[in-house]
Amino acid sequence: MATRPTSHPLVGQPLPSFRLAREDGESLSDVKLRRRWTVIAFTGGWCPDCRAEAPYLAALGSAVDQDPALDIVAVHVDARYGPFLSAGDFFHQSGIRMPVALDADRDAYRALQVSWIPSYLVVDPQGVVRGFRTDLSADTSSEGGVKRFIKDIAILRVATPDR
Repeated sequence: MATRPTSHPLVGQPLPSFRLAREDGESLSDVKLRRRWTVIAFTGGWCPDCRAEAPYLAALGSAVDQDPALDIVAVHVDARYGPFLSAGDFFHQSGIRMPVALDADRDAYRALQVSWIPSYLVVDPQGVVRGFRTDLSADTSSEGGVKRFIKDIAILRVATPDR
């Protein structure tokens, strides 16, 4: 059984090439992520930890919406949906409002070396992975997972010079 990782092998490295189909039919590629700071949230309706994490992902999406220099995209891993009819049904019923990409064959999951969901990658405008988190719901600090993650992203943005 996999254990929750505390680091990610791509932190400090450029994103490898990948493509995903967004739920609305558009394509999402690493090229589109190279314009702004972006959080890539890996989740799945079939995953019990992800279902427990859903309120935190929804709160993260709301927090990101308040920052015009930050984007978020959710990646639904696998073509299984658990108790939901579809990936869209999972996001809708969970109150998660953000762009959704579908990774039915786990190609992006493998290319981006994700080993645990829910997981979050923070990517800078040049396409370099700058941060990583898992399970915002597991953060028992006084700030809580979402507030702490947003603060961590702000620190990364200040510490990472524009090129």
